[in-house]
Amino acid sequence: MSPNERSMLIEKRPMIPALISKSWIRLEPDSRSSDCSKGVQASLHDPQWLLSRQWALGEFEGEDASSVIYVKIGEKHDTIKKVILGNEKINYNPEVPLEVYVEQTTLEIANTDQSGNFILDMEKRMKLGLQFKTYFYKKIIQFLDENDLKDTYRFLAGPEGFAFELNEGQKNFEPNITKEFTSILKNRVVDVYQLFDKADISTEIKDKLIRFYEVDDLDNDQTLILDAIEESVKDVMVWWKGNDDNEPFFEEPNPDISTWDPKKLEYDFQLQFGNDDKKLLCDAKDYKEDRLSWCSFTIGESDQDYELQETTEKPIVLAAKHLKIPGQPEKRFFNFEDGRINFALIEPKITNLATLLLMQFSFIHSADWYMIPFPMNIGTLSKIHSFTAVDTFGDEIEIKPAGYTQDEIELLETDLGWDSWNAFMLSKPYQDNNQRNTQYFFLPPVIADYDLGVSHEEIKFLRDETANLTWAVEKKYRTLYGEPINGYDHYFYRLNLLISNQKNDEHESILQNNSLKYTFMTMIPWNWIPFIPVHASELEVAHNKDYKHIVYRRAALLNQLLDDPTPIKPNSRLLNEVPKRYYIDESIIPKTGIIYSEQFQRTTWFNGKEFLWIGRKKRIGTGEGSSGLRFDTIPIS
Repeated sequence: MSPNERSMLIEKRPMIPALISKSWIRLEPDSRSSDCSKGVQASLHDPQWLLSRQWALGEFEGEDASSVIYVKIGEKHDTIKKVILGNEKINYNPEVPLEVYVEQTTLEIANTDQSGNFILDMEKRMKLGLQFKTYFYKKIIQFLDENDLKDTYRFLAGPEGFAFELNEGQKNFEPNITKEFTSILKNRVVDVYQLFDKADISTEIKDKLIRFYEVDDLDNDQTLILDAIEESVKDVMVWWKGNDDNEPFFEEPNPDISTWDPKKLEYDFQLQFGNDDKKLLCDAKDYKEDRLSWCSFTIGESDQDYELQETTEKPIVLAAKHLKIPGQPEKRFFNFEDGRINFALIEPKITNLATLLLMQFSFIHSADWYMIPFPMNIGTLSKIHSFTAVDTFGDEIEIKPAGYTQDEIELLETDLGWDSWNAFMLSKPYQDNNQRNTQYFFLPPVIADYDLGVSHEEIKFLRDETANLTWAVEKKYRTLYGEPINGYDHYFYRLNLLISNQKNDEHESILQNNSLKYTFMTMIPWNWIPFIPVHASELEVAHNKDYKHIVYRRAALLNQLLDDPTPIKPNSRLLNEVPKRYYIDESIIPKTGIIYSEQFQRTTWFNGKEFLWIGRKKRIGTGEGSSGLRFDTIPIS
């Protein structure tokens, strides 16, 4: 056959000669002229010779191999009964995403007078005041004329009523925008938030009205006004916090329940399946990333007699489909491929195992893999107890789960350290000596997508090897005004405010370093909070006092510009939520550091309901840092 008449090229190309002693023969039609009909025909010059070669190589001794047509699956499942947050068990509501249960945090900020209390910021309190004004006018208009109504409201919003005011500590701490905002609200909006935590709202309002009317006690008409004001306050509380008939304005959590572990900077919660007498727990002890998924859970405590409660009466029949990847070569010669991947041009190197495995799967083993979609409801823990494949010959083949075949069980009995890896199966805690993989799979009720707001508090933990300290740098936090402020900008503002009020020239000279003077310790920005390394034996929970594990304990620097130096406390809620002896394990903060933040999150659930909550994130930092902390120095200008 002359080259011009040839319609088929036979190319022999060894793909991975250095790894395995195999090669592939790929037949590719090629046309040597403008007429492509010969190439499409893929005709052979001597088909009898090709058939004889196939006979000589034993290719006609075919096996009765079959293909899977469908599978029959028997399974049991159970749904979430309770969410365990700390020491509290809450009945699970499937109409609420799991993240809202776990991540929701209060809106309050760390009180800027550094009294240790958490309060609502000015912007939120203003919204409460405006809502109170709406209820107040509707209820009082029937008792007072318009002028008296305005006078009463103006009194309640004034200094003798429930006015927006800053105490001395807040005046020295808050930026100018907070002070300006407070002056605008005074005498215009009632700070109804002051009544939220009062045990007796009526008495608080009555004392104000007695002062307003300048009487010893209220008469009947004035008592009606008192009742109307009290009802308006309670309506605002319902509007904000919700009740059995009304949804809350914000997903406010129970203040006594928290899943956040500040010592590990991670969430810690459990899910309960079954009843209290027969239960199984799924643990999520190290959840700290952006998304919850099935791999966030492990099988925790379970009763020996616990069984999944619901089961299907008949096996589920599902069609099996070959597992394919984009651009994979077609098995039939005359099927056109999509051409997204040109496998003929792939020349993998010996060390590129991923590409070699991909080609091995595509060319040889793709027919052995099937994809079977298994339907599950969200919030379901499932276990497949039988899996039977039915092939083209009608034979039924029972397939055991990976890790539970007889050979694998015998291998596990001889070597407890061996355990197979399984995809989509929950495991037991790593310290268990028994087989760690289970046959459970959990499809958690988590959100698919959400809107993430800008972080309103952000802490950067970094190691300072020179000072042998770990620093928590408050890069961003909220002040009483409500908007986040840069920690460095706020530090310089407070520093300049203190200098302008400082009457001692000696302090100014220390700050400006204009004189030769001994300095015991260099001044560090006030938004750098030190964490000193201590032995874990200092902890009350330490079981062995001789155990020398290292943890970081929150400490404080002194404000050297004051006549009576006081400790510099953190300003963010993230560092203030543990009032005393705040410890963080050394392993939590690597050499690269971490960035720890919280922000608003919003999503729409499958029932159309919207949720708004505050969640926390932890991500990798930017490396080590230096605070410039030095002792016993003499600055020279």
